[in-house]
Amino acid sequence: MMRPVLAFVLLSAAVASPYAQTATTPSQNKPAAKAAAPVKKAPAVPAAFTVAKDAGDKALKENRLDDAVAEYYKALKIKPDWTEGWWHLGLISYEAQRYQPARDALRRVVTLSPTEARSWGIMGLCEFQLKDYDAALEHLQRARQLGVRADELAPVFRYHAAILLTRLGLFDEAQLVLNEFAVEGTDSPNVILAFGIATLRLPMLPTELPGERRDAVMLAGRAQYFSASRLLPAASGAFEQLVARYPDLPNVHYAFGRFLLGEEPDRGVQELQKELQVTPSHSLAMLALAYEYIKRSDYPMAKTWAEKAVDADPMDFTARKALGQVLLDTGDTDGAIRELEAGVKMAPTSPVMHFQLAKAYQKAGRTADAEHERSEFTRLDRAVRAARAGQQSVGGVEETGASSQPVPQSQD
Repeated sequence: MMRPVLAFVLLSAAVASPYAQTATTPSQNKPAAKAAAPVKKAPAVPAAFTVAKDAGDKALKENRLDDAVAEYYKALKIKPDWTEGWWHLGLISYEAQRYQPARDALRRVVTLSPTEARSWGIMGLCEFQLKDYDAALEHLQRARQLGVRADELAPVFRYHAAILLTRLGLFDEAQLVLNEFAVEGTDSPNVILAFGIATLRLPMLPTELPGERRDAVMLAGRAQYFSASRLLPAASGAFEQLVARYPDLPNVHYAFGRFLLGEEPDRGVQELQKELQVTPSHSLAMLALAYEYIKRSDYPMAKTWAEKAVDADPMDFTARKALGQVLLDTGDTDGAIRELEAGVKMAPTSPVMHFQLAKAYQKAGRTADAEHERSEFTRLDRAVRAARAGQQSVGGVEETGASSQPVPQSQD
């Protein structure tokens, strides 16, 4: 998946590098600026630099990559702030699978030119190959946030960011990234495998997947891909196959249940309850049941499942949110505030927690506290939307329940 893409960028780099230095000529028709200090002339470029640079460019065009590297190093010794030279060295080294020198060169690039997305992304790919996974994810996400101008690289960065999120156990975040492949109609085996690993909530890279799990993972991935593509009959059929063939595999019924809640909520509830027979401590299944009963305004059942979710995972702030929401809707404002304040402490950067806490404070008559939480919600929600990778975000926060609700306002 990577090699042809990087080869394309490499071969075009000498012609269309984002870092190419071009001479500029002052306009002859511009009116003279008011008298000021004389314009300083740019320092002359040493002839040795130009000779080495031109030789490197020629070698690159002729695919003599070792010669190109040698010439570019000569040029960089003379002019170490030559961004284009570090860019070439980074790509050539990456293509040769010399990931450490590639990473080192690209570090120089992003220091000199910190807003060019491709450099961050390819540096992230180097770090992925070096198993420096935390840095790789950070830099791949930076590339996506900045916006990848080369369409050929966007899916490469996206795929690696998604599988690294999955490895960290951030399955829902990974799913959001993978959904972009469904929007584009990209259903390669690697993409489907990544979908399946995230769907079955396996904290591992695709290369770490045991062979005996591959069939179940591919089936789960196909089902989730169809769901993300809004091909609902195909998704339903694939999920049916999955639960029929692997009824005792953790997260199978949970995945199907979540899918069904939108179209067949009663069946969705049944599948979530089946998941709890397979995995009695499955807090996310409990939480999904709590939210389903909140939607139905069945608050006794919602409270039961929300409390179970909190007991199963006391550090899950979304469980605290669900229980706080139920308590608030049933008139236990003090209890709601207690749960929501606990959730905010667990997830201080979650917009939705501040959103719900603002509602609770407003209901309790704590106007100043409500205003503070509204301000935090607005600030954090903007940050979430601005940082949402690879998308122009215009909606609300990602957690359940906030994007469809207005910001709570002060009561006169």
